[in-house]
Amino acid sequence: MITVPAADYKKFYQQGAAKLAVSIRRWSPNLDVDLIMLLALEDSEREETLVDTEMLAASGWTVCRVGRIASPEKQGMKNRFLDSNMFSRLRLWELQEYRAILSLDTDMVVSKDISDIFSLYYPLMMQRGQSLAAAKDALSAPCTNPDSLRTTFNAGTLLLIPSQALYLQLTRIVADTDAYDMTWAEQGLLNSVFTEGSYVELPFVYNAHMAEIACNRTRWGELQDDIAIFHYTVVKGWSMRRDLLDVMRGGAWTFTWLGALIWGTIPMCYVWELIPVVWRDDE
Repeated sequence: MITVPAADYKKFYQQGAAKLAVSIRRWSPNLDVDLIMLLALEDSEREETLVDTEMLAASGWTVCRVGRIASPEKQGMKNRFLDSNMFSRLRLWELQEYRAILSLDTDMVVSKDISDIFSLYYPLMMQRGQSLAAAKDALSAPCTNPDSLRTTFNAGTLLLIPSQALYLQLTRIVADTDAYDMTWAEQGLLNSVFTEGSYVELPFVYNAHMAEIACNRTRWGELQDDIAIFHYTVVKGWSMRRDLLDVMRGGAWTFTWLGALIWGTIPMCYVWELIPVVWRDDE
């Protein structure tokens, strides 16, 4: 889903989306699903022109426009998640033409066949009568805050069963800003509704936070070969390119390179660069 126009660095999220689609098709060639990119923008022709629909289509996405769900206002509460109108993600529950939907953040890449998410975890959800599957947000100590992240999930990877009734329930909660943690926008809201035990837990390998490289390099090394979805949570895949472009325009070096070195994510930035934005049938 694209909820903001491509001005400034946000255009890199569109490149990330294209690379995500290519990686899905490369590693899950037999996965018979629709790849849908939702545009949840304001009713503005200018914003439409800032979306590179040709690139998105060339990578494999079918582009569809939906209504935007604006973030509520609360005194003293403002951050990049709220500015990006992330509550628009709740629109996914309206897509009742599908039995199940896998939602992936555009700062992710797929590195293995992800068909198991549908063939294993969707039946498990049906068996348990649960409508959501997600991976825990917790990282290894000392990174994990035991009071907040141990029981919550990260919304980067969500397997959900659409429901108009649930959509209406979720959108009603949006305005009740005291009912959930607004810091994390729709992720905070979803965690307030789908508490621990009410959703199917996905393994870490389906939402592998890059931060874990620095938090617990041993665990990361043990799991690395099994990771199916990499999530660029600390340093985005395009961060080094963005830094280089800023310098070429006369800007100063930022902390991104140092951050990538400290977090051990430089190799994964190169991996991101190697993924094309256009899918070719001979790949």
